[in-house]
Amino acid sequence: MQLLFYTRLALYLSAFLIPVFHPAVAVAYDWLNRVMFFVLLPASMFAAFYLRGPRFRVWHGLAALAVLYAGTVFFVTGLDRSALLPLLVTVLGYIWTVLVFRGQGRFPAFAAIEMFGLAIIYLRILEYGRASEEIAARSAGLSTFLIAFAVLLFLVHGLVLYFSAFPGAGGRRNRTELAIFFAVGLPLALIFGHFVPSDFVQNKIVMNELEKEPPLKGLDGDGRRDGEGQGRRRPGEGEGEQERHNRNGKPLGDREEKYPSELQGEGNSADGQGREGQPGRPGEGRPGEGKPGEGQGGRPGKPGEGQSEQKEQKEQQDNQQKNKLHGVPSEMWNNFKNSSGANGKQMAVMIIASKIQPVYAAEQYLGRLDAKTGFEQSVDEPLNELRDLRLLETWKDKSVERDTKRVLFDVYYLSTLRERVVAYRPFAIQPTILDQKYHPFDLSYTASSAVSVSNPDDWKNIREPHFDESMKQYLDVPLDEKRLVRYRAFLNSRLKGKHGYFDRLAGILEGFSAHQYKMGFEEDTSLEGLDKFLFETKEGDCTEFSRAAAILGRLSGIPSRVVTGYLASRDLQTPAHRGGIKHLRDKIPALQKFPMEELYLVTNAQRHAWVQFYLPDYGWVDFESTAYAIPPKPEFDPNARDVVIPLIDEEPLPPEKKKFDFPWMLFGIFSGILVGSILLSLYLYRFIRLTIYSLIAGRGVDRRSVDAVATLLYIRLAEDGYPIRQFYETPLDYAKQIPETKAFADRLTELRFRESWSAEQRKQSYADLRRLGSDTGRSMRRPGAWNSLKRVFTLRGILYRP
Repeated sequence: MQLLFYTRLALYLSAFLIPVFHPAVAVAYDWLNRVMFFVLLPASMFAAFYLRGPRFRVWHGLAALAVLYAGTVFFVTGLDRSALLPLLVTVLGYIWTVLVFRGQGRFPAFAAIEMFGLAIIYLRILEYGRASEEIAARSAGLSTFLIAFAVLLFLVHGLVLYFSAFPGAGGRRNRTELAIFFAVGLPLALIFGHFVPSDFVQNKIVMNELEKEPPLKGLDGDGRRDGEGQGRRRPGEGEGEQERHNRNGKPLGDREEKYPSELQGEGNSADGQGREGQPGRPGEGRPGEGKPGEGQGGRPGKPGEGQSEQKEQKEQQDNQQKNKLHGVPSEMWNNFKNSSGANGKQMAVMIIASKIQPVYAAEQYLGRLDAKTGFEQSVDEPLNELRDLRLLETWKDKSVERDTKRVLFDVYYLSTLRERVVAYRPFAIQPTILDQKYHPFDLSYTASSAVSVSNPDDWKNIREPHFDESMKQYLDVPLDEKRLVRYRAFLNSRLKGKHGYFDRLAGILEGFSAHQYKMGFEEDTSLEGLDKFLFETKEGDCTEFSRAAAILGRLSGIPSRVVTGYLASRDLQTPAHRGGIKHLRDKIPALQKFPMEELYLVTNAQRHAWVQFYLPDYGWVDFESTAYAIPPKPEFDPNARDVVIPLIDEEPLPPEKKKFDFPWMLFGIFSGILVGSILLSLYLYRFIRLTIYSLIAGRGVDRRSVDAVATLLYIRLAEDGYPIRQFYETPLDYAKQIPETKAFADRLTELRFRESWSAEQRKQSYADLRRLGSDTGRSMRRPGAWNSLKRVFTLRGILYRP
């Protein structure tokens, strides 16, 4: 039974180890999955199989598992919903092992379900291997090997579960049938895997020819929408040219407008009338448009710096013009997204339809600043609940507070994400519609947001406010004194001569003009990384810029918080994005209700973090913390990567025949891993078993100690090649086969059943038993180097059942 148990355990581990080696699986196991599959699951199996009667009670095993689970919660998951999954794995592993090995054939259905459960794992990995042409080519041999390996393990697993559920079926009479089974099953698995072609199902990435960027409708001859202010236009720029020149890798591009609400208010004011473009403020011109000696953003320029920046900007624009549009069959989208083929590409996440831009679609509001971990989600912020809130009817903002200069806009979201993102400040959200016809864009909803259309002219008149208790957490800076001194020094150097509320805010953002923006989204929110960004490398992505701006804002007396989500900005829409929108709009009727210029393709490259400052009378307003930063270098611009969209209702390409070479080396590696895992587990079990019995034998003279002395002797005899004592044989019965054990058997029987001895007599008799056991084992030890070597490596002793 032990052999069956370890074989079953090895089958499980081999299934869970395959994703580590398969080239199609790009997402490695995180700590939670490692603990679940390689610690909790094997431990639950061990507890169910070994920690049972008569030597142990059920609660012993459950207590051991409870300790392991508590450690998982404390060190890995924490007290949240993610702790439920390891609990489920632990409970299922324990109960399933009990039913399979202790059910005595009463629960055969559970054994059958287990077989197909592992088969599903192999099937999913095979599907990953067909996620793209590139992945299929890299994993062609491995996929064929997995077919053969899965068939073979399926048969072996069936045997293990059969003999476990029906222990009586493994007698000598059935050994012939077992040999025939392996003689037929093993060649069958190898033949099946050898003759099934590696491209048995062909799914390819279709490389679309990138169409010409669709023109933005509603643009006048100056490249602007009617009534929309865009600042000065370069000479000779025609329709759409300024949009192209604005793209430099930053969320707001190379615009004179540095605040999102300026763009959101242009042409979309409350009365429907457009505003004239704001004249450029000092220091905000483009390269070549500022004052003499100034580079981009009004920074003092070195000789030749302007030409260098213009060269980098042109290279940036060229890269974004060259990125290609790729398509993946929609039914293979999830597999491709999680495969290594998606590395280095930006995957479509959602399509946003909006009359205004940019749209800062918020997912989380981080208002709590921790002295060690940095910004964390605000527990008492009700807007954080909207991300996962299930709506049966339209949600409406019940707050009576209304901020100045906000205009309601409807924004439509067609998303691949289960989490909801909404522009601030949400006023009404319609229930999410699930429609898998256009997978992976399964979810859609419309949200009305009261977007701020205030501008710097409004903010300049803000007087110094007195904030109440509700703003305390957004002004709190619980940093150590050394760090506070450095941050205050940095802030003071940026705010020289700036004393007004908005002047301080603008000074903080302008203070990043010497910092290099690198597009991306890092999950690291530690303060150590922020220190490095501000004072050493002066290079970071949106997370560093937004967190730094929020802390500096708080130090200057401005309530601040960090917001994460996705950004839909016209200046991040390359020709590949526009081509992707055109393709999807032709396929999805819901998008045809909107003109092309109101649609934005949002990818994982546009995952973003920004800062919200609280402005009295105007409320929380989105600010782009990278507005004044140095644009990203072309090699650090994920927005210039190739764009991948799902192909909806596309016909599959005809399969290509490929020559098959059986991966013998890979087969040997996996077989070696499987055999090695089994042997290692068995030797570990042998060592632990002998150690436990030795400890029990030396602790006292009770019945368990007596049985432990006997078990140690019979294990050693089995390891020396003598017949294994069967569990139904008494020590005296066994002594008839091995007369040398007669004296030991007599003393053992006497100790077990004689009750009239005093404690001293029993103690002396127990000492005699241990001496007889040691002498008997030593005297029966077979001489010779070969026998000594066999005693070291033999596993016959684990077959003895006391």
